[in-house]
Amino acid sequence: MSFGYFFPIRSKYRQDHTIVHDVLIVGGGPCGLAVAARLREKAPAALFTDAEASRFTWIRAHLRRASIKDQKTGKVRQAPSGESGETSVPDGPTIHVLDEESGTWMARWKRYFETFGISQLRSPMFWHIDPQDRDALLSWSHFQGREGELRELKHCVGSDLSKHARKKRLRARHTDDNVVSERERLDYFTPSQSLFLDHCSHVAQRYGLDADGTIEKARVIDITYDFADQLPGADPSEKIFTVTTDTGDVHYARIVVLAIGPANKPNIPPSIVQKLGASGGGRPPQMCHSMNMHAFPDAVVTRRITAGRDTNILIVGGGLTSAQLADLAIRRGVRNVWLVTRGPWRTRLFDVDLEWMGKFRNRQHAMYWLLDSDRERCQAYRDARAGGSIPGYYYKILQQHEKAGRLHMRSFTSIDASDAHMVFDDHAGAWTVRTSPPIPGMPQMDYIYLATGIQSDAKTLPFLQSMQMTYPIDFECGFPCLTDNLMWAKDVPLFFNGRMAALRVGPAAPNLGGSRAGAERIAWQIESLLEKRQDEIGQRAKERLAYFTGDGNQYDCLVPLAETTA
Repeated sequence: MSFGYFFPIRSKYRQDHTIVHDVLIVGGGPCGLAVAARLREKAPAALFTDAEASRFTWIRAHLRRASIKDQKTGKVRQAPSGESGETSVPDGPTIHVLDEESGTWMARWKRYFETFGISQLRSPMFWHIDPQDRDALLSWSHFQGREGELRELKHCVGSDLSKHARKKRLRARHTDDNVVSERERLDYFTPSQSLFLDHCSHVAQRYGLDADGTIEKARVIDITYDFADQLPGADPSEKIFTVTTDTGDVHYARIVVLAIGPANKPNIPPSIVQKLGASGGGRPPQMCHSMNMHAFPDAVVTRRITAGRDTNILIVGGGLTSAQLADLAIRRGVRNVWLVTRGPWRTRLFDVDLEWMGKFRNRQHAMYWLLDSDRERCQAYRDARAGGSIPGYYYKILQQHEKAGRLHMRSFTSIDASDAHMVFDDHAGAWTVRTSPPIPGMPQMDYIYLATGIQSDAKTLPFLQSMQMTYPIDFECGFPCLTDNLMWAKDVPLFFNGRMAALRVGPAAPNLGGSRAGAERIAWQIESLLEKRQDEIGQRAKERLAYFTGDGNQYDCLVPLAETTA
């Protein structure tokens, strides 16, 4: 097995203003940050226990700096002056990041948190992007004295069952597994968004990922992979990625990681797409998708609230985003909110069931990975996520608004967007909407928000068209059929992390837990690929560190001596 701390010392080379990065990451969100942090971590929690990591950290800090006493003679050999254990250990590959939203980490998440008024994450404490420790986020909250920003999730731990429910379970012939035990109670809290973002900033700072020039604002428009015979200073026998951005800049890298989230355009119901087509393809007035919002409610609605007018908005969607918008709209003064979804209202703590997260999750993942085809995995992925859902505590908030007469919830209801049933009144500045089935007494809507999610389809992404023509691969339900190492193909080091890696990582791939699991697998393979280019200095540092940490065969140190005496 290859270990993360064996990276050779590398530097991007510059000749005639040409820079070739070891790793280029596209996406500055949690998936991209998870990969970058894992590439810089020398003792990841996935490979080392706490005791091993502590010992290894000490060895790194004192390697070739400690004085050594001979046991027989008692003589002390002082460490050579000017040598440092830290500088003698490789620092990892060079990393550059491109992000469409901003030149800082987590920019899009920060915008969504602010726009949607999100105060608390949905994910549990052990879902984070820090590769050093499984409980890093929990430790960080205690270290900062911010335990008050954690919210406990009820009905995860078995003791939260009522007395009647426990008796009923004991009487059952086939008892269910206790998915979450009492010892895991501390895991099932959710952090505040400010605590989570501060922890992400702390991780970026710890690994030097917040340095100027590390992350750049740019949108990728094309990716190619070919020999570097035309690149000044490069090895003509080596293949290099050429990444072109919307600014006209061209970036070169040996390895590219796509951490782009859903990547596609927001989902709009087909009936509304027809309406868009009828209106010339532009965005209709006073209507937008939740992922395209920059302020909520819109300025039109805000002006009417300020003027003291009764306001009505329609929100389409059955997931957490729609629930958050409905609650936020009422708290910000909207008089009536109509919330409709084409399916049932589903209440669930997380995007996936506890069986994919608790102590029996390995069983679920094993069943997922052992499926015969990617088509079966795609169906298993859809079954596990089962569409949009709302946590129970948020559903109670909606019920309170409904009881107060401010919220009107309708399930199994869709929008009829034909010209006769969905019309914008220019004079009134409002929409007349008819649903199926019809909702009696539905007023005109001042604004329509579509919280209908994003349907991923990697095959249609413009910047992947060149790769598909040069190195064609299969796709299943919009996801690329990657290798087990999350690569595009065996000899094409284009990696995917996040939702696009769902066929290999599992149903939790789009979530924070999936981002860290994917980053671990990607780092293993990147490590292996870059070791093939190891230079002599890096090789000596690797061998010296392996000898002191007891990794591998320590008799290997005698090989050079045997070669010289042969």
